[in-house]
Amino acid sequence: MSYLYLLDTNIISELIKNPRGVIFSKIKSVGEDTVCTSIIVNVSSICGI
Repeated sequence: MSYLYLLDTNIISELIKNPRGVIFSKIKSVGEDTVCTSIIVNVSSICGI
């Protein structure tokens, strides 16, 4: 599997705040299989770091 987009904390935060916004539309247009994020971003989003 090849990912084209690595989502950072700011993008994940915006997606959480606005789940049907621009970020959602972009992910939908490129396909969810082409995006990923790092474990550090995941933990910081969960813990609010």
